[in-house]
Amino acid sequence: MTGDDEVGYKKPPASHRFQPGKSGNPKGRPKKSRNLHTTLMDILKETVTLREGDRVRTVSKGEAMLLAQMQKAMKGDTRAFTALAKMTSQVASQSQPPPANSAVLVVPGMLAEEEWIALTDKQQAYARGNTGSDEQP
Repeated sequence: MTGDDEVGYKKPPASHRFQPGKSGNPKGRPKKSRNLHTTLMDILKETVTLREGDRVRTVSKGEAMLLAQMQKAMKGDTRAFTALAKMTSQVASQSQPPPANSAVLVVPGMLAEEEWIALTDKQQAYARGNTGSDEQP
């Protein structure tokens, strides 16, 4: 060890520091290892063959699971019906459009502070429906 190396709190000796280009966690996650989500999505995308009466269809495993759940619900299985209803409400809540009363203020150029406040107040009143006219500011 040379005398000019400073050793102490958060300053390990140079021989024990991480070497450039070498990982600080060499036994960490191997490259190209897959997580549970990726594996599950790949399995659900695999295809299977279904027979519906005299008709044969090829669908993904995920779609086959949903179809089986639907068949159970239609036969009166309350658990299957509850699961489908919950899934349907979750999908519907995720695909809701933004509220109709949301507004965007477009300012053509620089405004003085007073003009800016007056314009935003007018815009907010219009968005809340508190104006006497149907004309947008």
